Amino acid sequence: MVGGVGRPSKYSQQVADEIVERMLGGEHIVQICNDEKMPGRSTVYRWMDDYPDFGTRIARAREGLADFLAWKILQMAEKSTNETANADRVKLAAWQWHAARLAPKKYSEKQITELSGPNGTPLQVQR
Repeated sequence: MVGGVGRPSKYSQQVADEIVERMLGGEHIVQICNDEKMPGRSTVYRWMDDYPDFGTRIARAREGLADFLAWKILQMAEKSTNETANADRVKLAAWQWHAARLAPKKYSEKQITELSGPNGTPLQVQR
């Protein structure tokens, strides 16, 4: 930031914490980064690479956002009526799709198989 004007561009624990908290509260990272008081997306993605702990926290926050969407789906399903069912179905499908992309192991209908070596290490290919 130059002279206190503009978006934050230098990593700060306070801003990182706010991004994570907002994601856990149900905001998508694009929505957060569209806030003029927050860093832009390219800055946040750079921070994920430059600060591995932040990258890990964002990954967990994405899972938390998926949990929030799953909860939102249940809330809407409970409130759905015959009159709102068609419109609700569109929203539910979008939220389900998004939750499955944010946390595929938890919310995807696809079976995901991962292969790894001992104790989760990468597979070693022997020739």
